[in-house]
Amino acid sequence: MRNAGLPVFVYRGRFQNSGKSYFAICAGLFADINEAKKYMEDIDEKKILQLTGLSIKDRFLKSFQLIGAENNEKK
Repeated sequence: MRNAGLPVFVYRGRFQNSGKSYFAICAGLFADINEAKKYMEDIDEKKILQLTGLSIKDRFLKSFQLIGAENNEKK
């Protein structure tokens, strides 16, 4: 997907109840919610289907808080 010009990364999470890992493909990092919503509205669903074989009709926004070196040094 990156080779096709999509700003994607893999996110690894854990289910709280079972502790099992899951993986998700996330597209883009955005400065605010409006920018993310615009990208989500404009994304080419057919292109994603061609690249991955997966439908993204059930996609949703997910928020991440990134912590940089400055915050780690204060602890």
